[in-house]
Amino acid sequence: KILMTFRNCQDFLERSLTSVFAQDYKNFKILLVNDASEDNSDAICQKFIDQYPDQIIYTKNEDRKYALYNQQRAIFDYTNPEDIVVTVDGDDFFSGVDSLSYVNDFYTKENCLVTYGQYQRLNGNRGQPRPFQSEEEFNNLRSIPFFVSHLRTFKAKVFHEIKNQDPELTCMKDEHGNWYRIGCDMVFCLPLLEVAGYDKVKYIDKVLYIYNHHQHSDDR
Repeated sequence: KILMTFRNCQDFLERSLTSVFAQDYKNFKILLVNDASEDNSDAICQKFIDQYPDQIIYTKNEDRKYALYNQQRAIFDYTNPEDIVVTVDGDDFFSGVDSLSYVNDFYTKENCLVTYGQYQRLNGNRGQPRPFQSEEEFNNLRSIPFFVSHLRTFKAKVFHEIKNQDPELTCMKDEHGNWYRIGCDMVFCLPLLEVAGYDKVKYIDKVLYIYNHHQHSDDR
């Protein structure tokens, strides 16, 4: 399953979805969550729904719910435990047509539960992620700078296990019980990594993802 949550991405959404359906690996569904967009995003999604009705599950919030709520709701509502979940932002896109096939083959080869990897910015510069240097470093991941970047993927059963251990998902909520609205990537990823464990988390150095940083990047 490809998980794409977005808000007001009309300038980038068509390119992002085009990169998804251009993949040479076709055995996927995309979970599109429109977080109460106020622009033309809905019409863009409908265009792709008309073209790929069997591969898109589309939901639109009447009120804004923010990324963490949208992600966890889609995972629990629409994934099976053995699904590989691939997270893509609505303003980013895959670097080539083989991103999904590479990930699928990687899971088969490595028997992993979580992957993260290298990305490229629109200007051609690469990101600065890296593998964990040791199990000791991994065990201290909450006290070191966060470098677990796109392309991020995981087996859905890992996220389901988070809820088994933390039924109210308090690990993703603030002291008042509200879903975190900032630092969502880190809040989402840390428990995934901890539940999966050092031996089942793998780094992919191949660039599979293009990160489109712009003035509204944090408003999604």
